[in-house]
Amino acid sequence: MIKRITILLLFISIFNSYAQEQITLAWDTSFSMETRNSNLEFRYLDNYFKAHPSIDVRMVTFNNIKHTQYDFNISNGNWSAIKEILNAVVYDGATSYNTIAKFLEENNSMIFTDGNITTKSLPITSNYDISIISTHKNKAKGIERLTKAENIHFVQLTEANTPSAGVSTTKMTYKGTVFVEEGDINDVKIMVKESGSEIKVNTNGTYQFSAMPGETLQFKTIHNQQKEITLTQSPNLNVWIKSSGIQLDEVFISNEKDIGSTEEINTGYKKVNKRSLGYEVKTISSEDINQSSSDISNAINGKVSGVNQGYGKDISTAKLRQANSMLWAKHPLILIDGAPIPKSITTMSAGTTAELTSFIDVNNIGDITILKGFAATNQYGSEGVGGVILITTKQAYESKTNGGKASGNPQNKNVYSGNILPNKISVKSSYIKELEKEVSIEAAYTKYVSQRKNHINKPLYFTDIYRFFRSSNQQLATQIAYNYIELNDTPQSGLRGLLFEATANKDYGLALDVAKDLMKKFPQHIQSYLDLAIAYKNNGASQKSLDLLLGIERGTINQSLDFTALKKIADNEIRTLVFERKAELELSKIDVKHLNKTKLDARIVFDWSNSNAEFELQFVNPTKLFFTWDHNMKNTSRLEQEFVNGFSQEEFEIDGGAKGQWLINVKYLGNKSKNDPSHTLLKCTIQYDYGTPKERTEEKIIRLHQINQEQQVVNLFTK
Repeated sequence: MIKRITILLLFISIFNSYAQEQITLAWDTSFSMETRNSNLEFRYLDNYFKAHPSIDVRMVTFNNIKHTQYDFNISNGNWSAIKEILNAVVYDGATSYNTIAKFLEENNSMIFTDGNITTKSLPITSNYDISIISTHKNKAKGIERLTKAENIHFVQLTEANTPSAGVSTTKMTYKGTVFVEEGDINDVKIMVKESGSEIKVNTNGTYQFSAMPGETLQFKTIHNQQKEITLTQSPNLNVWIKSSGIQLDEVFISNEKDIGSTEEINTGYKKVNKRSLGYEVKTISSEDINQSSSDISNAINGKVSGVNQGYGKDISTAKLRQANSMLWAKHPLILIDGAPIPKSITTMSAGTTAELTSFIDVNNIGDITILKGFAATNQYGSEGVGGVILITTKQAYESKTNGGKASGNPQNKNVYSGNILPNKISVKSSYIKELEKEVSIEAAYTKYVSQRKNHINKPLYFTDIYRFFRSSNQQLATQIAYNYIELNDTPQSGLRGLLFEATANKDYGLALDVAKDLMKKFPQHIQSYLDLAIAYKNNGASQKSLDLLLGIERGTINQSLDFTALKKIADNEIRTLVFERKAELELSKIDVKHLNKTKLDARIVFDWSNSNAEFELQFVNPTKLFFTWDHNMKNTSRLEQEFVNGFSQEEFEIDGGAKGQWLINVKYLGNKSKNDPSHTLLKCTIQYDYGTPKERTEEKIIRLHQINQEQQVVNLFTK
């Protein structure tokens, strides 16, 4: 009883401010409000209508998509009709005050909301008094911004818990994933040093714990390797465990080894100490090779001083040694795992464009050694007079390590003999099949509301529902999609899947809000910056897009992160932006190189929603030769780089060579974490005739769901 009297006294001053005949009552119906404490809010309204038993009420239920208006004349404090409507509200969509702005100019108002603004919202301006009423434990940033105005008041119906000066005074929830490259997850122990409490790691590698920012998190392995970090406001902590150490937030710890100065060089016949050679030899390691290129010529272009692509941009016609009137431009001898391939034919006029190296799988190269000087090449006699290129494949290294013999005929196993694969495999989840049984959109929506609690933890659930409704009711589909942004604990894979669908559907406003949410929730992932830059571009915010892209390419946008893996993609996006929208941009910020755009048959960018996904991309050229790009444990260094830096994207280029049909196929291999059953969306962006006036863009989305299933992604023709 004493508590009830205290509540009445607490709000009496607010009630007196509404000593008039009309009031606006705005009720937030966004998805996050489903967890509201309506009992406290109803008790508050009970007290209000006891103080004002006769009053006209304009009630507005609202989210970011729509509002519904009701008018009531309250007498004798009976507001049961209002309560009945509020009890029947369906919570869906996000919070935005745009839809109620006009009502706030009519009367004093009460807004029942959590202030969790996930969409662009106009600031509330009114000459009347406004009370923001919330039952959520913490004051959201949206409310903090609103209540800066003198006529806007905040009423907390639960005990407030607000951090001061941006420093948390309460425990935060931290979460992450541990991935063990070799061994078992149980090989690593995690604990909070101050409390000594050990943190349990689930069988799928995920872990979660609560601690105070400023406390120390300790990682230990069975090899007595140890790493300590100070917890910050960032809640995401991913860890990659190797046999030699722990990779954590770009800091690698390992057992110290004396590397020394015994670098060995491959001379074709044997490996010798570099210092013992009397001539210069250049070796390009697999890490230095441009993995985004679809052929070896582009992959090593610019990597060796004085070595350029030859006629037709094929390294087989490159000029490694200076030409003279007798030798002219003798082409280099190329050996793969010790076996020579046929040399390109040279004439005095122009040479040949035989594309003799197009069959070589760039991702299968262990290293490349360039021998240019006479002292280095004379051991090959007249065949080496034009220089020598020694290519060692990864299989050769593995074979030698295992005591086997390297194959000298890699071309035979790179001939594509398969048929053209299906390019659109229909996948329907159980929840979509349920919706399809309904006789109307209204009935399907009702079914969705009842089923979502059972599927809300599936990363692609809201993406699938969005796709289902958008063909018949775009507004409803968008409202449903915003539910995923409203959720606090959303995985990156789910948000990126929604981003792909929204972008492909040209729902660029939704895509931008998803990209902003990715940046908000995953600021330590470099992919978030690139996703936001592209979303700004699609929304017409060209300068914002350019500024972000320049920051990625130059590494200045967040100097605590390593953007190396996305710099080339960002560079090409800058060139495209300048190429298309030069008049809208502040060109003084760009480099001269960005004014030029390389002409290609096609530029292809792959994005995948789930970084856990393992798959193979197979590129088949017009001569039926192919190479495979592995996104699986065959390419462990790549997966580790993605895991630590947080990105899920790669770029490929098609240029030169034989003209005709190119096929790009994908084979799904499951997820890296075997206990992760979620599907993956693979988005492919193809820019045909890149850098020419005929350039056009096409986007495709494929669902990877059935292990070992192969699908066609791209079928294009070069001419």
